[in-house]
Amino acid sequence: MALRLPLLAPEPKVAAIFGTKSGAKRIFQAAQVNTPPGAHDIYDEKHFYSALAQLICTHLDVPRWVFKLDDETGGRGCAYFDVYAMPGYKVLLAEHDADPEEWYDPAVQANALPNSKRARKQLSPRNGGLNDLIRA
Repeated sequence: MALRLPLLAPEPKVAAIFGTKSGAKRIFQAAQVNTPPGAHDIYDEKHFYSALAQLICTHLDVPRWVFKLDDETGGRGCAYFDVYAMPGYKVLLAEHDADPEEWYDPAVQANALPNSKRARKQLSPRNGGLNDLIRA
């Protein structure tokens, strides 16, 4: 149906790049808008597990992580992960509680991330990981 009205919309190429959840996160970051901790533009399983392990280690106070697929709408493609259900979570908390100020030093975080291999291993599908811990 022809409306014969001008439409205000981005070019299709721009809409394809920025019209996703990851695209919105990039726009907010570029505009320096405060957003909750998270990761975006994740396109493979290895990057997903690595980003999740880093987020958990960096934000031990976040009890639940929400996952949203870029190309789903209407509440579809969402799942969540309760960190407290992760077997190694208490170990990470103990490491944090041993010296909280040191834990948030970027250099310490960089050294702690190799230790987050435990978290990645626990989250791995080979160990039941997210299949057992995520609720859709």
